[in-house]
Amino acid sequence: MAIEVVQGGQLAFDTLLFGGPDPNIQNYLKNQFQSGVQHLTDIGRRIQEESRQLYERFSGDDAVRYIKAVGRAVQSFWQTDAIRPIIDIGQLQFAMPMMQRWIMAEPLLRKLFHEQRVEGYAHHYVDMEPNRLGRDHYDYRVATQGLIQFNEGEDQPEWSATTWFEELYEGDQDLTLSEQADIQQTWEALRYMLQHGHEDPTSRFNATLD
Repeated sequence: MAIEVVQGGQLAFDTLLFGGPDPNIQNYLKNQFQSGVQHLTDIGRRIQEESRQLYERFSGDDAVRYIKAVGRAVQSFWQTDAIRPIIDIGQLQFAMPMMQRWIMAEPLLRKLFHEQRVEGYAHHYVDMEPNRLGRDHYDYRVATQGLIQFNEGEDQPEWSATTWFEELYEGDQDLTLSEQADIQQTWEALRYMLQHGHEDPTSRFNATLD
């Protein structure tokens, strides 16, 4: 019941119609922010603070969009900072730092990021190789090392698998096949959202795609 409210129940609908913050929604969200904080990790507390800021920004036409963002922030409090498949837009928007790195290595998303058409997690994501994408991008090569890639175009083979012989950055290690599969599954969901959706999957404020 509570989750339905923050994601667009009757109260959220009333807010959209009448253009202002609904006191019942504000009270509900305030209680959400004040409960369970003692159980959060440092990363969880940062997300909690961001969701509080979202709550304070409710206004007019943006109200429902912010309501969705806050609901997604609340649901993402207990995400683990590990490589795992993410196919839900809310969890993509509030991905932990480890998955942000691999999400931002997806070529289509990275191209949009370079064109400033998506937020790319704003200041949360540190781009170690600005303006590089695809095979020119270190993270992409690590994520696709040895994997079969299906090619498009008549002048290319149907599929290929590339092994990159390069020194890993300090602190990095080769990804396991399972981790690579998790990243590939996330990329598939991400590409679908970019091609068919209207929300920026890398915006914690639930911005629309440009």
